[in-house]
Amino acid sequence: MTLTYTNQSGASVTLRQTAPFFLSKLEGIGHIRQSVNTFQAPGQDGAFYISSTLDMRNIIESEG
Repeated sequence: MTLTYTNQSGASVTLRQTAPFFLSKLEGIGHIRQSVNTFQAPGQDGAFYISSTLDMRNIIESEG
């Protein structure tokens, strides 16, 4: 497994399962919740799709 992190300045670090950094644990990359926004008019069957967004998540890495 390889994980490359790039910050806003463009500097990056690549973590692998080899030296000098060893990636031992990665959390927060699983299930993501999604919010779907719809509109239903009075007397209407069903609803109109307006938009959808993904909830924020915290990705946590542990170096060994």
